[in-house]
Amino acid sequence: MTALTYTLHGLLLKSEIPLPARTVDGSAPDTVVHTLPPTPVPAQPPGGRLVAQHPELGKGLAIAETPEGYVVRFYGLAEIRIRMDGREVDVRLDPATDPGMGPILLAGTVVAILLAVRGEACLHAATVALGDAAIAFVGGTGAGKSTLAALMCAHGAALVTDDVLRLCATGDGFRCYPGTLELRLRKSAAGLGRTIANARIGGTADERTAVAPPPGDGAMPQLHAVVIPRPSREATDLTTRQLPPPEALVELCRYPRVGSWREPQIRRARFRLLAQIAEQVPVFCATIPWGPPFDPGLAGALVIATGLAEAMK
Repeated sequence: MTALTYTLHGLLLKSEIPLPARTVDGSAPDTVVHTLPPTPVPAQPPGGRLVAQHPELGKGLAIAETPEGYVVRFYGLAEIRIRMDGREVDVRLDPATDPGMGPILLAGTVVAILLAVRGEACLHAATVALGDAAIAFVGGTGAGKSTLAALMCAHGAALVTDDVLRLCATGDGFRCYPGTLELRLRKSAAGLGRTIANARIGGTADERTAVAPPPGDGAMPQLHAVVIPRPSREATDLTTRQLPPPEALVELCRYPRVGSWREPQIRRARFRLLAQIAEQVPVFCATIPWGPPFDPGLAGALVIATGLAEAMK
C-alpha cells in the first residue's frame, strides 16, 4: 500500500490510509501512520492508565496511557496506538469494520488526540471563510455544523475544515489551520451538495454523503466569529444573540472535540484556549430555521448577523 504525506491541521502525516486532505511532496512528516492486520476490538477499555473515556460502556471510545504511548480504542471498531512522542501511529480495524472508517477516524478523532497530547486544543467545529474572514460553527454531534458549512459554501464561501478546528493565536486573534477537504452530511442535508458549484459528491462508510467543494488556496484565514447553532423546525427566521465572554466560555466548554479527558494538562490547555476565544472573538448563539428544505437565504443572513459582511469590506 502506497503511503502519501498529507497536511492536516498543521501536521504532516505520512499515511497508508488515504485522507481527505491536501498532499505534499518532499517534506519530512511529523507522524507516520501504519495499518496493521484486522483484529477483533472489544467493547471495553484497553489496559493501562485510563486518561479518557466515553461515559457509556460499549459505545464511543476509551484512551489509556501505557509505557509505550497511548492506546485509543473505538469500541468494536478500531484500536489505534500512538507512540509517546507522537511520531508513529498504528491503526488496526476490527474485521467487521468497513475499511472506509479508517480515514474518518484518523482525520477526525485521532488527529484531535494527537494534537491534544502535543499540548494543542481543538474545537468541534466546521469552518468556512469568505476572503480572509472565517466563521466557525461549533457544537456537538448532530448540531448542524456541516450542514451550515455546506450552505455557506453554496453561498460562495471556501471550506476551511470540517469536524476539527485547530487555531493559531496571533496576539490580536486567531488564525484557522486548514483541515479536511470534504464535508460529511447526514441524509437530511445530502441534497445541499448539489447546490455547491463543482463539488465532488460520494458516499462514506458511516452512511453519510461526502461533499468536497473546490479546494481553497490552503491559507489560514482569521477567525472572525463563532456560531453555536440551535436548529429549530418551528422557527421561521434566523435569530442571533452575541454572548458576553463569561457565557460564551460556558457554552464553548460544552462542546469538546474529544471529551472526558482526565489529564489535568490537557484540560487546562483546552480551558485556556476557550477562555481566549470567548474574550477575543464574537461568539453567537443562533436559532436557525431547519429543513429540509433549507432556506437558500440563510447563508446571507448569517453573514450579515455575524458582521462578516463588514469584515469583508
